[in-house]
Amino acid sequence: MSLGSSDPSNKVSPIAHPWCDPQNGVCEPKSVDEWLIIRASKRIRDDPNWKLKFRDPEYISERKAEFVSNINDSQEPWMWEVHQLHAKYLRNIDAIFEYVQKELEWYEAKEQELVESGFVHSINERVLYSDIAISTTTQSNLRVAIQNFEVGTENICHSIDDEVVVNIIDPCMYPVVYGQTQELRDGKLSTIQFNEKIYTIKNNVPEYAISKHFQCLPTKFKYDESAGRFELSSYINNIHPGKYAEIYTLITTIFNNSLPGLLQCLSCCISPEYLRVNIPVAENAYGQEYLDMIHLLEDSDLEASDGEKIDEELELKKHKWIKDSPPKWNGSPSFQVFDAKRFEDLKVITKLVNIELTPENPQYVGGSWHVEGAMNEDIVATITYHYDSENVTNQKLSFRESFKDPKFHLDDAYYCRYYYGLSEVDQTFKYSGSEDSPLGRVLIFPNVFQHKLDPFELKDKSKSGHRKIMYLFVVDPYNNIIKTTDSVPPQQDEWAHRLESKHFIHGDVNNTNMTYEEAKKFLDNILAERKTMNDPKAGRGESSTLREFWLWDY
Repeated sequence: MSLGSSDPSNKVSPIAHPWCDPQNGVCEPKSVDEWLIIRASKRIRDDPNWKLKFRDPEYISERKAEFVSNINDSQEPWMWEVHQLHAKYLRNIDAIFEYVQKELEWYEAKEQELVESGFVHSINERVLYSDIAISTTTQSNLRVAIQNFEVGTENICHSIDDEVVVNIIDPCMYPVVYGQTQELRDGKLSTIQFNEKIYTIKNNVPEYAISKHFQCLPTKFKYDESAGRFELSSYINNIHPGKYAEIYTLITTIFNNSLPGLLQCLSCCISPEYLRVNIPVAENAYGQEYLDMIHLLEDSDLEASDGEKIDEELELKKHKWIKDSPPKWNGSPSFQVFDAKRFEDLKVITKLVNIELTPENPQYVGGSWHVEGAMNEDIVATITYHYDSENVTNQKLSFRESFKDPKFHLDDAYYCRYYYGLSEVDQTFKYSGSEDSPLGRVLIFPNVFQHKLDPFELKDKSKSGHRKIMYLFVVDPYNNIIKTTDSVPPQQDEWAHRLESKHFIHGDVNNTNMTYEEAKKFLDNILAERKTMNDPKAGRGESSTLREFWLWDY
């Protein structure tokens, strides 16, 4: 089946998911040289005029000197291993910046393709943002529409972890409850049961990543050929389609205007991961002398004492025999095209969050590292839109990625340290960087990246302030077993007498409702369940989001 097929039911999705077998990890391991390339590239691209400067050798020379100098002073987590062995990890600094220059040419060309929507790349090729994709008119209209929603909605949930966080729209409210929620098929209602097929949607999904009880409900977007855009074809859970029709129109606009960045992100997701530096595997990393001594160790007639001597000599001389593997540009990276129009629909989960600060609570302490949803939601990308802000300091979103074990020879600590900066019991994740999230910015990233909102506070401590964010969580398009609002009638008891919009709500909805109190109880249960998934100390051992590196595991 070709990528983009409308029926992925007989194929494991090509899109990686954060909830995978912890021994397999999520992202490919990257050498220290590669991390230096990624960070140096981002530093240059943070300059608003980088496209006018990066071909100037003097400019690059200045940036290189500045970059090397900053390594000594930096307190950023990604630099820890560079601090410890400064000279060794800067052995290829010239090759690193030669590679960066070539990659900047590629970034320039890709962003020219996206110039109309204004999307540019952030920390790497998979994270993008735009400050012009959403017009100021749409932003203003959304701000007013959500204010009206807040005024007209009695039941709004505060976060159980942080009293300044208010979930205006929480997708965990009125979820699918297996064994209780009903769906409409061919005009008949039937009770939704847990589907064992969830285990086959992705490879190596552990038990703890799957809920046997709940699933949040996405909305369907279908492509309209005549309009040349995606249109909502089902209701948004927790937003009444009749009472708040304007919000539906605005979300449709925001989703369509975010598509250029989303498609670039998903193109990377369906393609093999782009690796900038190829590291030789295991014994191939060493010269012939090393291989000859390895063969001696494998001699069955070798005395134990002789073997110990050879082993000691191997360790002493590895630094002489290991091959350097400097970055080398081999042409622009290639990604498969993700054609969203070839799918029957795209499924999206909507969440709206306010962070409300007061003189009594003037600071947001920051979020926790997490990925979105469980395998039940199968979220592969997140669109964030910062649409309203008042009297708060600058905000950033930080990223880190968990990675697979390098392919090293058993117990070869020197190899792991030399190429990857890895020592035994190090955590198998790397801080990837952070991106500003100013007012009006759309930021898109794949769900394989763990992320968190950084701390911020009131500018004027005597006045209140806020930050308001829309999240659109994109479900894996290859997943056709997830339940959507296309087949699940609204469960909100208070909607029972407000079913004006027949376009979004189909069929007989009797006996499918739950009260707010019931929904809130399910919400509390879901949050407790999902918190356990992101907690490596929850009694189930390691997870792919946080695990230790061991030399003897390979």
